[in-house]
Amino acid sequence: MNRRNWLQSSVGIAAGAALGAASVANAKSKEVQGAKPLVVMVHGAFHWGGCFEKVANLLALRGFAVVTPDNRSHGYDDTAYSAVKTMADYCAPVEKILADAKAPVVLLGHSLGGVTLGYLGERYPEKIRRLIYLAAIMCPQGESIASYNAAGRAGGVGLP
Repeated sequence: MNRRNWLQSSVGIAAGAALGAASVANAKSKEVQGAKPLVVMVHGAFHWGGCFEKVANLLALRGFAVVTPDNRSHGYDDTAYSAVKTMADYCAPVEKILADAKAPVVLLGHSLGGVTLGYLGERYPEKIRRLIYLAAIMCPQGESIASYNAAGRAGGVGLP
């Protein structure tokens, strides 16, 4: 069984709930779009946007617009792992949200999502109101997780 079939069969019920959560989050947020920033929640490695379902719902009930995209080759994105060659490839779904945003957004990243935040934070500082690293990887400016880990500064945290 391939990774996506396993993912879909093992979280089928949760996935339906997550899709419903996105609808609730978007419906509620349209009422107060100008009052509070859009919150973009970026998952970590081996995760998907639906991991944030409970928190996204709570934020939506408090009037925040919330989106929980899947980065390339994660969750319901059908891009093959081998097709993701650069950070631009990997972060494209979040980058599109930033590019389309009418006002600065709040980016929250968990685990490997912190690398996404660092990459996009350097590229789009004017589009970001705040970066929130939630138990996330945070590399120095201009470094990749691979170079940071290769130098032995990431404490053994890294990608294969």
